[in-house]
Amino acid sequence: MNCPQDSTSFAGSQTPTSCVCNMGFSVVDGGVCTTCDIGKFSQRGPRVFEGYQFLCTGSINWAHDHFAALVETQGSCTDYCRGQGSFCLTASDNINNFRLPDMSYSGGQFIPGTESFCDSILTNQICLCDITPNSAECKDCPANKTS
Repeated sequence: MNCPQDSTSFAGSQTPTSCVCNMGFSVVDGGVCTTCDIGKFSQRGPRVFEGYQFLCTGSINWAHDHFAALVETQGSCTDYCRGQGSFCLTASDNINNFRLPDMSYSGGQFIPGTESFCDSILTNQICLCDITPNSAECKDCPANKTS
């Protein structure tokens, strides 16, 4: 995805609406990213995810432009996404420890491909985490700090 100047999108994103201003920039009317004024900062930027085995974004139809990856959770996708500063939108088991979702898994009360599956405890699974970026607003720098 080619984003406008001073913006980026999450790896695997395919729509222009997934582009967000880089840190230190803010959106003004018209969607143009502009530098924050001196003495102000912005933490906006795409989220960075770590600790996954394989990126699935773009290969799973229900992932859309969100972060989807095969993750060795040793727990739940809720825990994994929270540890990445995000939250789980949906999850599924995977087929034979591979990156394809297993939508037939019957994990009791958890339904694959729904938010309820985020709490399913598995060794590894496909987690879909929200990629909503950090705040875009240019804020005053803390006392004794400059930008």
